[in-house]
Amino acid sequence: MVPLESVSGPIVRGSEEGRALGYPTINVSYSERPFVSLPGVYAARVWIDGEKFQGAAVVGGDFLVSRTPKLEVFLLGDTVADRYGQNAEVELLEFISALEKIPVIDELIKKIEQDILRVKEYFLRD
Repeated sequence: MVPLESVSGPIVRGSEEGRALGYPTINVSYSERPFVSLPGVYAARVWIDGEKFQGAAVVGGDFLVSRTPKLEVFLLGDTVADRYGQNAEVELLEFISALEKIPVIDELIKKIEQDILRVKEYFLRD
């Protein structure tokens, strides 16, 4: 698995919208350099202080507020609730889906579940 792109930085507090939907994510702060990869959902390999995880990464953001897209990752199988301040390296491995504005919460959760399933299928293939 050769990564499409690799980004590293400290884990910072986000808006906790994912947590409210039942899918807590880590938010990775990184330098101002632009992403090469398109906004969307990716299968990702994540290293946090030497520990390896698989995850569903979201690259995107509100470009009206900031030109720097956000990077957040739902870690598969992670049980640690608070990783703030730890360092993470996120390797984007495969594009899964485009970002969509989905105003209905139940439909948004269904889309998140579909993306996570596709990420899990990616890691089963590999």
